[in-house]
Amino acid sequence: MPLIQKLLLVGQRIALTSSRMEEERIFQRAVPLLLPIEKFWDLDKMVQEADYLLANENSPADLKTLYKKIYQLAAPYAAKENDRRWLYKKSGLSIVD
Repeated sequence: MPLIQKLLLVGQRIALTSSRMEEERIFQRAVPLLLPIEKFWDLDKMVQEADYLLANENSPADLKTLYKKIYQLAAPYAAKENDRRWLYKKSGLSIVD
């Protein structure tokens, strides 16, 4: 199964990018991901939805819920264990050691 390398940029907003960029400084964390293509499309759609909610000043609770879903979807595909644990923690889920 082919995998796609992406960076999940997390800060006041969430972004998905293919490479490190100058704008990355405004994000708190850059999480490298290795995603199957279908999971990439699912994650990309959710990130776009979050951008829409943020731009339209929708309920912060809706945005927080969507962010948790993004973290939950991305967590198993984090390239580094410490990032995976961090994403699970942000999603509100715990992982079994």
